[in-house]
Amino acid sequence: MVRLDLSVCSLYVDGICKDGKILLVKRNCEPFKGFWHVVGGQVQAKETFKEALKREYLEETGLDVKISDILTHRIEKTFDRLKLIVVLKV
Repeated sequence: MVRLDLSVCSLYVDGICKDGKILLVKRNCEPFKGFWHVVGGQVQAKETFKEALKREYLEETGLDVKISDILTHRIEKTFDRLKLIVVLKV
């Protein structure tokens, strides 16, 4: 089992829709207010990737979606943290 040190690593999820389509939403708060982005966000404690993305879709769009497979993942390095971003199919 892999354990992550959450003091230096954050977990995020993004969603790619059916047939390779992407649903974009316009940010209404900082950072990046007014910019378009894919639906997603930070995984909360004890949440699975699927639970987190389902919650983010409901919060950001009002849509109750079915989450299926993990498509890919990536790691981004910020100033003092690593971000693991998991992309799932919606």
